[in-house]
Amino acid sequence: VLFRSAEVVKTFGECKAYLNSKKNNQDKIIQEYTQGRHFGVEVYGNKSFIFEISLNNYGITSPKQSIKLSGGLTKKQEDALYKIVRKVQEKLKSQGVLQFDFILSENKWFLIEINPRLSGMTNAVLVSSEKSVFELLWELSKKSIYAKKNVSKITEGRKKEVLSLKLPILKAEILKKINDLKIAEKIYQIENLEAKQEREKGFSEIILSGKHIKEIKDKMNLLEKIIKNSESQETTETKETTKIQETATNQETATNQETTETLRNSENSASAETIKAFSSAKEQFESMLKHHIQSDCPKKQFHTKSL
Repeated sequence: VLFRSAEVVKTFGECKAYLNSKKNNQDKIIQEYTQGRHFGVEVYGNKSFIFEISLNNYGITSPKQSIKLSGGLTKKQEDALYKIVRKVQEKLKSQGVLQFDFILSENKWFLIEINPRLSGMTNAVLVSSEKSVFELLWELSKKSIYAKKNVSKITEGRKKEVLSLKLPILKAEILKKINDLKIAEKIYQIENLEAKQEREKGFSEIILSGKHIKEIKDKMNLLEKIIKNSESQETTETKETTKIQETATNQETATNQETTETLRNSENSASAETIKAFSSAKEQFESMLKHHIQSDCPKKQFHTKSL
């Protein structure tokens, strides 16, 4: 059973225990747990963008550690997916942007939810399409998806392979190195340090791209070196600075010494959080590559039969 945005349980007993626990303080939607690969699809009329996405232990995409990898499907799998998307569009009479969440389990598609808006995938979509969000929306506004010639086809909008990587807030030095070496096509950093909850204080999104997955793999390896070297170097410098400060302030009170120790531990734990998040993201990326299907770029068209 899956509690969206709350808890994942896998037996009836666990489900009952959760519902009767103090953690359950509001109404819940209970969904059958479906094991499989998770995909997000953002659709602009008859132009779609597919990304395999990673989830955390709560069954959601975490803004502080997640990845989205373009494509990865066979033509047969894509055709089956597009057939579902087209049917939903026709039933809803939708002519705007839709974002779908799917699970591919035992070669069957399961539709989880639909959002009538732009999404957390949009930045990756823009890199993949080589267009701005305004261009995509303008193209969408100029034509109806119900024009007779478009009824039976959906176009894959991807022009390049893309990997979107979300991590905790990165320090300016790391962002500068990534930018200087031109590893990432786009870098976004959202900061809200006044937020009360740690998870709401912000995140970094690094978008890598290439004509082939191998290019992204090479960039991912280089990114790993930058992050780990920068963080380990900073930790070493912090320790050396702290030693000098402790020698110079040997006469300070015990209270000040405790404060120095607390600050040092806080800085080290922040570095550890970044490295841990990146290592987890790389594991997810490598896991996706095991069943990722390399498709041709630039874009190609896929056809479905009329419904």
